[in-house]
Amino acid sequence: MVFGPERTGLENHHLSLCTHRVWLDANPNYPSLNLAQALMVCAYILRQALKAGAADESVKTVMLRT
Repeated sequence: MVFGPERTGLENHHLSLCTHRVWLDANPNYPSLNLAQALMVCAYILRQALKAGAADESVKTVMLRT
């Protein structure tokens, strides 16, 4: 997983190196999550998918829908 700065996100060059992207919806009054919060949300969703016995492709789909 790759995370970008809170204010700007990843630069286009870094995004071009990624195979999948995840957007986390946030409250418009607080449009960014700090790194710890973003990592916790992504890790939780991955854990839930793996715990449910999801295959590798299913995990990617779950992450993309987040």
